[in-house]
Amino acid sequence: MDSVDLDKLQRAIRKTGIPQQPDIILELAKEQLKSEPDFTRIEKIIIRDVGIASYVLKVINSPFFGVSRPVDSIHQALIMLGLKQINNLVTEKLLSNILNTKSTPLSRLIWERSRKSAMICSTLASKISLPFQPEKERAYTLGLFHHSGTLLLMRKHPGYMDIYNRSLEENIPLHEIELGEIGIDHRMIGYAMAQAWQLNPDITQSILNQHESRPWLSGATIQDEADALGAILELANGFIHEVDVEPTLLTYLDLPEQQFLEIEDRLLIDLAIDTQGVNRH
Repeated sequence: MDSVDLDKLQRAIRKTGIPQQPDIILELAKEQLKSEPDFTRIEKIIIRDVGIASYVLKVINSPFFGVSRPVDSIHQALIMLGLKQINNLVTEKLLSNILNTKSTPLSRLIWERSRKSAMICSTLASKISLPFQPEKERAYTLGLFHHSGTLLLMRKHPGYMDIYNRSLEENIPLHEIELGEIGIDHRMIGYAMAQAWQLNPDITQSILNQHESRPWLSGATIQDEADALGAILELANGFIHEVDVEPTLLTYLDLPEQQFLEIEDRLLIDLAIDTQGVNRH
């Protein structure tokens, strides 16, 4: 889906009600654009919301991050992990709140998969070397947001659970049933939300292009960062769903099988640690 039907997208926005980017993220983004971000000001922005500040510290002190000593302030977290990583955790908490990810067992499952996908995407981006190399923080954001359209449709549209269950029972791609039943799909909604939250264009394009033709099957090469992000997301979701990895995908990512197996072993350990160590909500 390289282009967007603007009429459908506008109808999707009106019908679904795309949540706008929270002010705290806008404020952090402004600081991030500065040549020398002011960590003291950033700390003040974050600690205005006690829930967000405590969440960030709780996650950073979980076994997954493996910090050498307890982190007891946002300023210390910024120094140790950097603004981009802290911004991701703030966004994660706000996105979870807005999408009401605790409302049903299915929404909790989808959100947990989104979090896992974010961690896996970040790890993969840090371990592989590509001509168009995405930052690990950008890969994390893609993993976190790529199910946002599904969660939003689940919250906004009566009867959406029937659509979701039919996709599973009849083994029909979810977006095909969504388009037939409500005229829009979760990719379009996720794209609209990513646009509203002013995410990087390569991330928004990767969200929109989910489930489309897979260029690695035709022997193509990566042409831009959106291609790289899309392939990383595909590999991450295959890992989560325990699907055998396609050799052509590893070739596309210039990732030797042995190196991938080593990364896979490490991810299994990290995800087990995360699951046991912290309930983020």
